[in-house]
Amino acid sequence: MAETSSGGPTEKADRAGKVPQAYPRLRYAGLWVFGVTLGFFEAAIVVYLRRIVCPEGFSFPLSDMGSQLLAVELGRELASLLMLGGVALAAARRWREVLPIFFLTFGIWDILYYVFLQVVLGWPGGPGTWDLLFLIPAPWSSPVWAPVLIALLFVAVPTWVLLRDRGSSYRPQDRWMMAGGGLLCLASFLYNAGLLMEGGVPRHFPLWLYLPGLGLMAWGAVRGALRR
Repeated sequence: MAETSSGGPTEKADRAGKVPQAYPRLRYAGLWVFGVTLGFFEAAIVVYLRRIVCPEGFSFPLSDMGSQLLAVELGRELASLLMLGGVALAAARRWREVLPIFFLTFGIWDILYYVFLQVVLGWPGGPGTWDLLFLIPAPWSSPVWAPVLIALLFVAVPTWVLLRDRGSSYRPQDRWMMAGGGLLCLASFLYNAGLLMEGGVPRHFPLWLYLPGLGLMAWGAVRGALRR
């Protein structure tokens, strides 16, 4: 069933007066500005953290952050997600645009985060370098290429949906495919969480979870975005 154009945060204003034809592109450019700057802020925070926690350079096993710094870092991660959500709500003209905007800015942030770390620290050394991705609800880890591929998907599909400015036509099966694929990718990132929490080193990345998950996400997202 195709989505209806239910009213969003600013749709009533759209009905009252015409939205400038260039608005979708101007908004898209603004979202890129936000995503790039957020990527720099996040990279800067990691530079500071590494100076404090692991001044010799980041590596596994994880260094002890201490309870206070760990609590602050968990709060910062949650605040980053809330900030992305707040921007998506503020920029969306219709409710169906909220998630595309959220994932677009998330993807830009993630890609530019690694770009800025490479510029400032010369890290990561390559796409196969292992990274600690997230701490909520447990430590996520993977080679750098894995989150970057997902981030590219997050940028590509929402770009098509938002610049086309004709809405999307996602059906329940598309959404189930994306949700199922996302859970498989999440499981692959958490695969080594137990080892990391015990002070160990990640052994291998479970491609048997990640690749089907990425494929399901991509298939559901692209199929819904292209449907007329």
